[in-house]
Amino acid sequence: MVDFSGVEEIREANRELLEARARLSVVVWNARQRGATWEEIGEVLGTTKQAAYKRFGKAWTTSGAAMGKTKIEDVLTLTESTYTHIAQGQPLKVTERMTPEAAQELQPETLTRVWDQVVAELGKFLSCTDTHAQTSDGTVLPEDEEVLGTVIGVTTLRFEAGQMMGRVAINFEGNIAGILIIDPSSTSYPF
Repeated sequence: MVDFSGVEEIREANRELLEARARLSVVVWNARQRGATWEEIGEVLGTTKQAAYKRFGKAWTTSGAAMGKTKIEDVLTLTESTYTHIAQGQPLKVTERMTPEAAQELQPETLTRVWDQVVAELGKFLSCTDTHAQTSDGTVLPEDEEVLGTVIGVTTLRFEAGQMMGRVAINFEGNIAGILIIDPSSTSYPF
């Protein structure tokens, strides 16, 4: 039977993409074994050395256990749910996903108070848009990747009368290490 819908072509292209990604991981690791630096690898891939390391590197804890990687799709989901929970008056759902240090600094009352101040200025919260993940140096990460270390989820928080930028730092264990709500024109932030 002839496939006029193009579904088989999509299936084949997806298979090739998965094979190419697997091959790229092997080639990068082999290059590292032969002395290539993360800076050289990042340059060839059109990214930073930090982004190349987060994507292809391997890390171990002080006890010798391999560290897992964070799925970018999980970062995007957690970023949006963080602000949605706060907007719905459920800050405890956010603090239970935080590191102990972040939870100590960002008590539920603090999250609610800051959110209420934003709502007083910009009106009702409408949605999160343009959500993406990036490294601390600003390199945007592909949605279908897994990376090492802390990842920053960034989203546009849309309100009735304006918008803000939301930033959520998510550590290698998948916990929230920090939350920001800042003016979208800001260019300097702690993470």
